[in-house]
Amino acid sequence: MEMLSSAVVGELVTRSLSFLFSKLDKETAATVQEDLQRLRHLLLRSGAIVRDAEQRHVSSKSMLHQLKALRDDTLRGHYVLDAVRCRAALGGGGDRRRNGNADDVDEEEAVVVGRRRAFSLSRFNPAKRVRFPSDASAEAESAALGGASPVELRQVVRSLEIKMGDLKEFVMFLAGYEPLYRQPYSAHLFVEKCIFGLHMEKETVMEFLLKNGPSSAENLGVLPIVGPAQIGKSAL
Repeated sequence: MEMLSSAVVGELVTRSLSFLFSKLDKETAATVQEDLQRLRHLLLRSGAIVRDAEQRHVSSKSMLHQLKALRDDTLRGHYVLDAVRCRAALGGGGDRRRNGNADDVDEEEAVVVGRRRAFSLSRFNPAKRVRFPSDASAEAESAALGGASPVELRQVVRSLEIKMGDLKEFVMFLAGYEPLYRQPYSAHLFVEKCIFGLHMEKETVMEFLLKNGPSSAENLGVLPIVGPAQIGKSAL
């Protein structure tokens, strides 16, 4: 009798746990899909604002700084969205493991692992590393280093939502700036074999060249090209 009761209790516990786990998996999948939809919508809005701002002559440094932050978050959101799509596309293959040959499965797994490493977020390359605000938890940071996880996706969506929520004044002031009338050859600055087509770098060079300085030849203006990596020193 005791063995029967223990078996019944064990079966009930097993079924309860499996039910809870399946329900949790469904809720997590639904949450991830909602975050993906919100991320796509936010990227459409932020991309439209960035494109409009890049086509206007914005002279305010504070607005240029805000534009740079929005552009960085937009690019980061596109990267995370692509990483999630690639991992979803490469995550199948369970049926082929059951029905296929073992050697073929090993070769396919090697190819899949290589592709996943190619799309993984780098621990050493800053350009492929997703950054979060300073209040992000250690769990989110470790997830960002390992790959595009639901926590990472939620953090990127939250960061974009905060940025988009503070852009009402930015969009209003942006409409007051004149648009840039680009022509085939006047939109770029040529120096020997170098071409400057980036808006931020071109604005920095033009601001330095148009700055009023002393007329004496002793005090010449100097454009400093210093700073950390990936800030545009090579382009300048």
